[in-house]
Amino acid sequence: AGSCSASSRRHSVTTGERVGSSAVAAAATTARGRPHAEPTERKQALPEQLQRRSSGECAELADHSVHPTQMSSIKRVVVFGGTGFVGCQVIHSLVARRMTSTPALEQIVSLSRRGAAPAHFANQPQLHRPGPHGGEEKSTGAVQWLSADAADVGQYEHLFNAETAVVITNGSPPLPTLSAEAQEAQRKANGGLPTTIIKAAARNGVKRLALVNAAMPSWTPAGYRQGKLDALNAARDFCADPANPRDAVVLQPSAIYGTRHTAHGYAIPLTPVLYPASAVLSALGAVGVTGALEKAVPSVFANALTPFAPVEAVGEACAAGVLSPRFESKGLTLISAAELGDPAQWKDE
Repeated sequence: AGSCSASSRRHSVTTGERVGSSAVAAAATTARGRPHAEPTERKQALPEQLQRRSSGECAELADHSVHPTQMSSIKRVVVFGGTGFVGCQVIHSLVARRMTSTPALEQIVSLSRRGAAPAHFANQPQLHRPGPHGGEEKSTGAVQWLSADAADVGQYEHLFNAETAVVITNGSPPLPTLSAEAQEAQRKANGGLPTTIIKAAARNGVKRLALVNAAMPSWTPAGYRQGKLDALNAARDFCADPANPRDAVVLQPSAIYGTRHTAHGYAIPLTPVLYPASAVLSALGAVGVTGALEKAVPSVFANALTPFAPVEAVGEACAAGVLSPRFESKGLTLISAAELGDPAQWKDE
């Protein structure tokens, strides 16, 4: 295979094999803390099924420039978990694009158990007034907040069609589990429910989706880890039919920092704690300490020393994943934790 430009940091995944634990770990660790790594070094860090197979393919994937004349055909984006920490930021990013670069986007729908707009959106009317439903309203640029159970596709699959994109942000945290039942529940929350959504999307003609997954050390709780792998494989299957091409962007951040909000709208700032820790991890990566530790004791340090991601970057990357021309006709694209440090790089000019 030919050498690829170091500026191309997203990896298109082939459709020959399902992705297992080792593939996910290797993909998520590429160039962590080393954004300007040499191309050969970056390529060696990828498993075989993630390596680009020809210089022509490398050249094609390296071109992520956005052409202003290209307009997205997506008219609706459905965000699962839209009232959560990451989901709220995705909503913000989608509304901003609707008001600037993506006028074709007519409807943004948040689906969650809560349904109602978060309390901290109360002073932002463009985010909490009712949006269009079934063509009955024309509240341009508004967000529609709906209550739905992701396990019951009958509650939402009527929203899916070829002009709809899907963003999946819901899941459960990687907390230790003490029973087989708790482990299975954790696997369902992080794998079973996203898989149900992805399969429903494929059946109903959806062509683009974004999935918030994770970079995971080998010691991550088994239910969480297997669930995330299940979701990744579902996204891969979504793109696997050459006769019906679809695109999926899978984000693999480690910890995510920003400002969380309680159900009553009270702010919980995570940045003062997690940003300095992330800066330290980035510095260690820049001088080679992270790579040395991962190589010496991979069972402990692989994917454990990844710099954290600002929630703004995750939101912007999700929005770009379903709306930007840079991800059209790419199949499955993995975005590593190392690529989620700067929100600005995901905004289309």
